[in-house]
Amino acid sequence: SWSTPACRLGKAGQWRAAEGVFRRHSGLCDRVSRETMALAYGWAGQAREAEGMVKNMLSRGETPSDYAFSGVVAAYRISNRPRRAFQIRSRMRVLGIPPSVHVYNELLLVCERQQMWDKALELIQAMQREGVEPNKTTHDILVVVRQEGMKTVEDQQAAAAALSAVATVAGAFLLRTGLL
Repeated sequence: SWSTPACRLGKAGQWRAAEGVFRRHSGLCDRVSRETMALAYGWAGQAREAEGMVKNMLSRGETPSDYAFSGVVAAYRISNRPRRAFQIRSRMRVLGIPPSVHVYNELLLVCERQQMWDKALELIQAMQREGVEPNKTTHDILVVVRQEGMKTVEDQQAAAAALSAVATVAGAFLLRTGLL
């Protein structure tokens, strides 16, 4: 099928080449083809194009699956627009499409990239509440999120300790000089 090469091209960031494959096979395009392109655009960080493909599907009366939406989330993640990425879950719910492990994985990647550890915890809890089963990718993402989160906490603790030491020295200096 032509959609597999389009997916690979999208993952490699070659969305224009993927688009060329899509256009050459436009007579064979169906919902799955359009979802493939939403993913290809998403993996290349092309949010406008990924959103456009989802809108195209909706205008045709097609219901995009979670894969198309995970492409949109990926596009916002890669283009560094976390707020837009987090809005996708709500849009899916409005359309009656439950967020899947694929969408949650993309959102967790947003958290990792933006160092949003509290939001990652919130997403994990939402997955549990909604009965979304984690997969190997989720596990791999959470290992990184945990490591990076711990590093951030350790860095914050070190900064707080350094600030405390500076405050102590400054206070002692002010007391010694009679300025405090």
